[in-house]
Formats: sequence, structure tokens, C-alpha cells
Amino acid sequence: MTKDTDPDLRFMALNDLEREMANSSVNVSSNQLIAYSEILLRCLDDEFSEVRTQSLKCFESVSFRLRQDILPLIKELSKKKPKKISITSTIYTMALHNILKNLPPNEELYTSVIGILLPEILEDKRLFFTEIDYIEILNDIATYIGNFMTKKQIANTLAFLNDAAFNADTIIAKKSILACNALIKNIDDDSTISAFIDNLAEVYKGSNNPIEGKITFLSIFAAAVSGNPGLMSNHITQIWEFLLQCLQINEIQRIDDDYEAQQKSDMLRLEVMTVLVKVFTFCRGDNVDALVVDALSICQVFVSYDPYKTGEANSDDDESLNNEEDENEETDDDYSDYEQDDDDDDNDDFSWKLRVASLSLLTSIIQNFPIKLPLVFKYNINSLLNRLTQEKIKNVLTALVETLAYIFESSSSEGVYYSLLSSRAMAETTTGRRFSDVSMQTDDDPYTVLLGQSKQICDCIAEFIEKSQTVAIERIDLTLKLLAKLTNALGGLDSKYIQLYIVSLNKVWTSLVGTPEAFSFFSALLKFDSLESFGNGLLCLIEYLRFCLSNDTNHRLVIDGLNLVNEIFDKHLSEDFSRQGIMMQLVNSFTDQLLEKINNKTLSTEIRLQSLNAIVSLSCKVSMDTDKKHQILGMFTQTISTEVLAYNTLNAIAKVVKAGKILDVVTAGWLKSILDYALEYLSMSELNNASLKVIKEFSQAQLLDLEDGQRILNYLEKLHSEKMFSSSNCVDIGVIMAQVLKRARVANDLPLTVSLVVDLCAYDKFDDVLLALMSQLLKQNSEENLTQLIQQFGKTTDLKISKMLAVLTVVSRNDISIGNILENLRNGKDLYFSLIFLNQVSKSIDLNIGLEPFLMLFSSQKQNIVNMSVKTVSTIVSKYSEKYLHEFLDYLKQTTFLTPSFKCLAFILNNSHVTNEEAGEIFQIIVEIEKSLTINVEENTGYENAASCLSTLITEYGLLESMLSILSESSSSMSNLAITIGSTPKFTFPNETFLEETSLQLLVKYAEQTTNNYIFNNSLRFKETGISNLNLFMSKKPNIAISLISKIMPNIMESEIKANKEYVRTQFIGPYKHKIDDGLNYRKQIFESIYYLFKTLEDNKNLVFLCNIKWALYFNKFFDCGIKDDQSIASVCLLTVLKLFEREPYIFDHDIGDVDIFDGFINRNRKALSKKIADNAVKQDIEKQNNLVKMIIRFLKKTNILVENNKLILSGNQRATWSAFISEARSKFPIFNSED
Repeated sequence: MTKDTDPDLRFMALNDLEREMANSSVNVSSNQLIAYSEILLRCLDDEFSEVRTQSLKCFESVSFRLRQDILPLIKELSKKKPKKISITSTIYTMALHNILKNLPPNEELYTSVIGILLPEILEDKRLFFTEIDYIEILNDIATYIGNFMTKKQIANTLAFLNDAAFNADTIIAKKSILACNALIKNIDDDSTISAFIDNLAEVYKGSNNPIEGKITFLSIFAAAVSGNPGLMSNHITQIWEFLLQCLQINEIQRIDDDYEAQQKSDMLRLEVMTVLVKVFTFCRGDNVDALVVDALSICQVFVSYDPYKTGEANSDDDESLNNEEDENEETDDDYSDYEQDDDDDDNDDFSWKLRVASLSLLTSIIQNFPIKLPLVFKYNINSLLNRLTQEKIKNVLTALVETLAYIFESSSSEGVYYSLLSSRAMAETTTGRRFSDVSMQTDDDPYTVLLGQSKQICDCIAEFIEKSQTVAIERIDLTLKLLAKLTNALGGLDSKYIQLYIVSLNKVWTSLVGTPEAFSFFSALLKFDSLESFGNGLLCLIEYLRFCLSNDTNHRLVIDGLNLVNEIFDKHLSEDFSRQGIMMQLVNSFTDQLLEKINNKTLSTEIRLQSLNAIVSLSCKVSMDTDKKHQILGMFTQTISTEVLAYNTLNAIAKVVKAGKILDVVTAGWLKSILDYALEYLSMSELNNASLKVIKEFSQAQLLDLEDGQRILNYLEKLHSEKMFSSSNCVDIGVIMAQVLKRARVANDLPLTVSLVVDLCAYDKFDDVLLALMSQLLKQNSEENLTQLIQQFGKTTDLKISKMLAVLTVVSRNDISIGNILENLRNGKDLYFSLIFLNQVSKSIDLNIGLEPFLMLFSSQKQNIVNMSVKTVSTIVSKYSEKYLHEFLDYLKQTTFLTPSFKCLAFILNNSHVTNEEAGEIFQIIVEIEKSLTINVEENTGYENAASCLSTLITEYGLLESMLSILSESSSSMSNLAITIGSTPKFTFPNETFLEETSLQLLVKYAEQTTNNYIFNNSLRFKETGISNLNLFMSKKPNIAISLISKIMPNIMESEIKANKEYVRTQFIGPYKHKIDDGLNYRKQIFESIYYLFKTLEDNKNLVFLCNIKWALYFNKFFDCGIKDDQSIASVCLLTVLKLFEREPYIFDHDIGDVDIFDGFINRNRKALSKKIADNAVKQDIEKQNNLVKMIIRFLKKTNILVENNKLILSGNQRATWSAFISEARSKFPIFNSED
């Protein structure tokens, strides 16, 4: 590859050489590697750019090939000096960059590279300050291998960079600050940080230009804060006075006659604000927390800072800091000439940039210190509102509107502040102590303040919309977002302002636009306010929605518009006389447009279905003229024949007919047409239930004639022959038959009709209509004939037959038959039939024989007898509770047959209402029974029935507090009572009314006592109950669950996620011995609970602050235990870790003692992938390992995407280690490139 070779040939030769070097099958000697590196080095000097570029690309992989032999090449490159000063680095520096970025993981190699490059870089200060190559190389060292520098090297380098930032050429000075940021990330001791700050202060003192020196000092300090916020947090107070001095707050009203001098002062102030934003964005701890009030006061001053505003400057915004400065205020009209162009972001005036920076600082404080929200209202809300009506600069107004929107969002009942307030209340409940944070105890409750100042806030926003129409037009999305957040925070707006805002916005819109913010605004109004409150704005809303619906080319816009229309129709339609005008306005505005969309076959199914829903709401709730009713009926005849709309059309027709508002225009022709389709669809399983609902509504509305009834019966017989009766459609079929039999005669087809009813009796739900149906059959036949016919279809012991006979007896008022059955019951004859019969009879009449004949059967050895006696007793007691409840309770106190008794009690409580006194008595009976049980808790199989009873008493009769007081006092001897109480959440938490009406304090206590105390119990039954409850709370009350799991996570990681040998037992299946792990499901639920935690935090950002788990402490153990466990657990573990990476991108920045988290992560993956299977392993074990490998490969690919997109942050050497590991996995597992 000499220079006299054709350049194209040199390029191709270099390309081919690189391909050969990349070929893993080629064995390359050390001499060849040296020759290869010499060729690359020589090609960097090639006269043709294509060759130089290709050579530079080869340097990306050369370090992996040469490994330790890369050092001579690095030495050679470091000797290549630039021939002239340039603002760009040389190609040699670029080659070094590619090498340093891709160094293989080798600590000795890193140390050697640093030893070669660092002394040479720091040797000549003059060259470093003028030639850009040195800072570029130093930046790469700091970024990729900086954490392998010694403390002394880091300290010396930082001191050198401090000097360069103050004294080097401008570009090099700025890059030196970036290098400081990269290098300071690798400091892990406070003494090095202190030395760095001391050196920075010393260099600053030697600067010649005071203002420039301060700006540079602050720039370096800001870079250090963002680089290592953990350690820098300890030193914020150290320079706080310096920051305040640079802000010159006492001088803020004095405007310098020299414009340039004024701008320099403001530039310095802006740099201070940059530092403050970084401090309150990245730093935490008591030191920073104590400075929040000062920072808010600073925001209060600078949010209104406008030195060139004629006649009025900051006069009322800095009172909290410096009331005594009022006498020094001065204004100078001469400065009005300096007012800047509000469209020029590059204008040299810094005052408006200071206002933007103060808003950024305020937003940062609210985001990162949300518990300080009351202080924001105390110090800043008035100045923000005042500025909203005075500000002229577009960029400032934009930031101001965004900040106010965020404040309103945080102040809503579902915002971060109130979530944290709930968390504090929960913590106080569970720990028994009060928290001392002043901002959480202030009387300035955000919602109270908002409510008190709502008029002022609404007036200011109205004035802003009127005055600042440029922003209102160009950033209408922000204006709408502001209004939506305010509406949600206040829980609705006054009618005056609703009209004002909508009408004002309608005026400034140059064209109607459909944005998510617009829909959020209107949706918020519709959620809290009535249509009447819209006033004149209702016309604007209707016009807006009509515009959205008319834009067929914009699918998203149409759907959003339809969502709002449906929201209006679902919540705001009514027939009140006072609202008739509004209702007719809605009908006339939308009916035609909606019908056109439903009938337009070119539109998407989603649009047509949404339009259909809207029409159904209109038809069911509002009266309309005859013409529109006919149009709707005509639409149904079109859509019912359309496959994708048939199901929804059938349901729509059923609803409309049931509502009855269009029945007056139903014609025989329309009815026959719809009935034809409904009967045809009966045989289609997916349309069966919907078709039956249509026919049922037709029959109940008395729209069917004799011919229709006969056809329907014929189709039902066909349905019966095709075995399409089910629990979901039996009631509708029963209602249809009862209505049809009022007109149709079935004398000739009576056996067939009875056979239909017999089969329907198999479903308990059918009992509700059986009485009416048998009444109609009895009108067409005698009791004797029907009895004989029914008995032809089975024995009386058959549940279905006995049901029909019992109902027939009741309907025919045959007391003799009932008496015979009672006699059989007393004599123990035909017990099952007698119980079924009497259960059915008891639904209609009181047998007046007491409960004893049935209760004695709870002890039967036949389960069907027990079940039927339980049903019968529950039917009798539920129907006549005043007469029989106490008799049952007396039995419950003394019986030993608790499983059927509690099952019976659960039925009674679910189907009847008792007095509060009776509820308390039942509660005490259950508690005493459970206390007295002496069986082992693991053998207690009836506890869920008792838990169901307690749950009903808790939710319906307010006995939660009583139950918790008992649970808190329970001891190990009361384990059966404890497991029963612990099982109640599965019944109580699905009850939304219970969750809404129960106080937070009680819910927290309930949750903690049924999770924490159970998970760490020695009994596996208790553990499973506790973790099951925790997962239930996560889905129903995540704010409670997150606080609980944060509290118990250390103990879970310590003792619960690893397999416990105590729960592993051996079982023989034939001659083979198998190990059964009874704790597997429990551990899986633990891993799932952590996955649900991350999923919940992902879906609800306001809950993030409730989770204060330091995941770095537990990562290695969690990952290690999860990936070694059963595949079902390993799968959940890998999914959870991906969620963890997304939430904690800096997880590998932490080391726990001597444990390197990242190395542990890599090693565990490598072990899992390299696990060897025994030669005599069975097929099942081989498949398990193969599946595990596939799961890990998929996991690694997704993790690699996070790394490549900088969503999982790795340091330089970690990135190199990761790249090597991924390359290793790719080469070892071909599925890496194919597995999805």
C-alpha cells in the first residue's frame, strides 16, 4: 500500500484488510498485528481523503485486536503534533478518540494509557491553552477511562482544567469546563471535591476581569454540580453567600448608566441562575432543602426583573427580601430606548433571559421538591400572576404559562403534592410519629389558596389572553393546557370565566385547530361544569366539535371530537324542562352529521362505532322530531346488515327500544326487517346474546304479533337443538318465552316447549324468570298434564325437574303437594328432590317450619345434599330475615360444621340487609368462632367463607375499625382468626364505594396489617396471603401499596426472594422422585409485585415521589436470585430489570462497598448463558436451559438498545466491557441476531 499505488486500490486494499482482520476464523500473528497498526498509521497521512477516512474508521476496532499491543500505537499518535493552530482537532486526535472510546476492558491497560497520555497533555500549559487537540484527548480520557485515574491524577488534572477555563482560548476554555464535568463524575470522596473547590476559588482570585472571572467560576461550579451532584450537595452552602453577592439583589433597582456594564451584571446574574437551576435539579439533602425558601425569594425578585420598563420596575416583587430598599428605588426613562425586540432570541439584553431562568428555577424546585408547593404559593404565585398581564417578551410568556400550568397541575387533588401529603399521612399512621417538614404543615394549603384567589387568577388569565394575542395564537396549545390544568385543580370554573375563555379563544384562533390540549380543556370543563355554565361559549364549543367531525381526512381529530361529543351526551343529556333549549340545540347540531358518519362506508369502523354510540345516547335521553326518529330507524336497517357494525347495532337497537322515545314511529315493516336479522343472527355465537336482547325488548314493548311470536319460538327450538343455551342468555330467553306465550299457543308443541324450559332450568339465573314462564304455561294446560310432561324428561331427583315441579306447585297453589314434600323431608325420603323443591317454593312463600329440618342436613355425608340445604336455608333467611336470622345465628354459635354454615351466612349477607346491631352481633360470633379453632392454619379450608362474611360486614356496615383492633391484638394462638381477616382484602378492595368512603388512615392501617405482618410470618399460608394482598393494593390503591413496599423492601430482599428449603418436599410419582417447591408461587408473586411497582410508576408519574427505594442496594441480589430461579420467575425478573433500567438509568454509577454492581450484572448473565447441562440430562431440562438462554438474549438485546440510546448510562470502561460482552454473546449464540 505505497503512495505510488492507485488511490482507489489503496482504499479497496485497506477495506479488504479490515474485513480479513474481522474474520474470526483467520489466525493473526502478533507480527501481523504490528504491521496492521503501522499500515493504519501510515494511511492517516495519505493524500487522499477516502483512504484517510477509511483508516480512521479502522481505528474503532484496532484496540480490541491489539489489546495490550495498542500502547505503542498510542505513543506514536501522541507524538503527532499539529503543524498549525486550528479550531478543529487533527486526524491523529480523531484516531486517538476512536481508540479510547473502544478500549477493551482491562484495568492495567487503562492505567498504562493514562500514564502515556496524561503527562504529555499536562506538560506544556501554553500549548494546551492554544491547541485544541490536547483538550479533546483529555476529554476522552476523562469520559472513557477517567475512573481509573488516581486521586492525585484527578486532583492535578482538575486544577489544570480550572486554570485553562480561566486563561485558555475561548473554545478550549469551554471544553475544559466540559472535561471538568466528565472527570468529576469519577470522584468518590469529599476531600477531593473540597480540594477542587479550594483550587477553583484560588484560580478565581487571580483572574484579572472580576465579572468574567465570576462567570467562569460559576460555569465550572455548575458543571461540577451536574457531574457529581451527590458530593457537590455538601458544598452548596459553602458558596451560597458568593452566589447572592453575584446576584446583587440589593442593587437590582439601580440601573447602570453604562448599558454594557448593565448587561455584564445581568450576564453574571444569569450564570448564577444557571447554577441554581442545576443545584435544585440534581442535588438533594438537608443542605439544599434548607435553601429552598431563599431560592423561591430569588425567583420572586427576578420573575419580574425588567430594568428597561418605563416607569415601573420590580417595585412590589422583592419585598420579602428587602423591604428597606424601597427608598433606593429609581427609574430612568432614558432606558426605555433599550427595550428589546421580543422576536430576537439572540438580543444582547439579558434581563428577559433572567426572567426565563427564574421560571426554570421555580419549575425545577416544584418538580424536585414537590412538598414545598405551599411555599411556592406563599412567595411566588402573586408575582407570577402580575407578570402574566405585564410581560411582552414571547419567550418569557411561554415559560411563564408553562410554569403556571405545572403549578396548577401539582395543586390538583391527583397531583404530586397531595399524593405526597397522603404518603405523609400514611407514614404517620404506620410509624406513629409526626413529620416536621414546615411546608407540609403550613395553613397555606394549595387548594385553599387557589380557591381563595380563583377570581384573581381567572381575571389575570383572561387579561393575558386579551393582551398577548401573539402568544395565544402561536402557542394556543400552552394556553389551553394552562386552562385545563386550572380547571382540574379548582374542580371547575365559574360560568363567567368559562364563557369568557371560550369566546376569547374562539376570537383569536385564526383557524379551528384540533390539539390534545384543546380536548383536554373542553374535557375538564365537561367533567366539572354543566352545559348551562358555558353560556355563549356553548355555541363556540358546538362549532368547534362540528369542525372536528367534518374533517374526515384527519382520523385522530374526528375521533377526539367524537369522544367529546360522547362525553357530553353521556353526562349532560336530560329531559329537564329547563334544559329543553340546550337539548334541542345539541340534537339539531349533531344528529345529521353523526348519521352521515355512520352511513359513510369509507370511514373507519372506529369512527362509525363512536358515532353510533352518540346517536344511541341522543335517542335514549332526548325527545326529537319525527323526521329525525325516522332517520335513526333507517340508519339501523343499514348498519345491522354490515358485518363490522352488526353487534353494536343490535345492542343499540335494544337500548333505544328499551328507552321508548322512538317507539311511536316504529312501523311494522321496520320491525319485521330488524326481527329477520335478529333471528338470523341467533345461530351466530358472537351475535347470539345481542340478538336475544333485541327480541326481548321487542317482546316487552308489546311490539310483536302472534306470527312474530310463533317464528321466535321456532327459532328458539332451533337454538335449543344446536345447544346454544347458556348462563349468559338463559334469562333473556325466559323473558322472551314468557312474553310470547301471552299470545302464541303451544298446545301442539308443548313437549318441545317444556324440553326447552327443562334445559334452561340448569342455570341458577333462570330462577328469576321461571315463575312467570310457568304461569303462562299453566294458562294453556292443566297442572296434571304439565306435571306428567315434566316428569317425562327426568327423575324428580334431577335439579331441573324438581325446580319446574316446585314452581308449578307454587303457581297452581297446590298446598297438598307442598305438604307431601315436607313430609318426605322429615322422613329423609327423596332428600335432594325435596330440598330443591322446597328451595324453589321458599322463594315465593314462607313454609313456616323453621330452619331445623334443613340445618341438620349440613352434616350430611353427601355433598349435593349439603349444598342444597345451604341454598335453601340462605333462601329462607334472606327472604324472611326478621323471622329466621336469629335462629340461624344460634345454630352458628354451637355448630361444628363451619364450612357450610359460613357459606350459608355469606349468601344471607349478600342477599339481605340486617340492622347495624345484628351486623355487630354476627361480627362477634365469627370472631369468637375463629378464635376458638384449634386446627392447624395450614389445614383450615373454610376460612375464605368466613372472610367473605367479614368483608360484607366491613363494606356494608362499617366494621373495619373493629376488625383491625382485633387483628392488632391477635397472638399466635389466634392464627385461624388472623388468616381469615387477612383474606378479607380480596373481597373488600374490589368494592370501589368502600375505597372511596373509607378514610385514608383506616385504609393504610388495613393494608399494613394484612401485608407486612403476614409476609414475614413463618407460615407459608400467611406469606402467600400477605403478598397477594400487596399486589391487590397495588392495582386498587397504588399510593398505599408504594408506601408499604418502600418500607418493607429491605426485609423482602433480605429474606423472601430466595428459595427456602423448608418449603421444598419430595414426592414419588411411580418409581421417580420429584422435588415440589411449595414456595414457588409465593416467590413469583414477590417478583410480580416489584414489576407492578415499576409499571405503576411508569403509568402515574405523580406517584414517583412516594417510592424512596435505593435500588442500587438490592440490584445484584434481586437479579441473581431471579435469574437462577424457576423460568416463570426468571422471566418476570428480566422484565422488571428492564423497567428498572428505564427508571434508574444511572443504576450502574453506584458501588455498594466493595461490590461492583455492573460487574456482578455481567457475571451473572455470563454464568446463566454458560450453564452446562449434564450429559444424562432429560429433554425437559435441556428445553428449560434453551428457553432461559432465549429469554436472556432477548433481554440483552433490549438492554443494548437502552445503552445505545443513552437511556442506560455506562461509564467509559463499563461501555467497553458491555460492548465486549455483547460481541461475545453474538459470536457464541447465533440466535442473538435473529431472536426477537
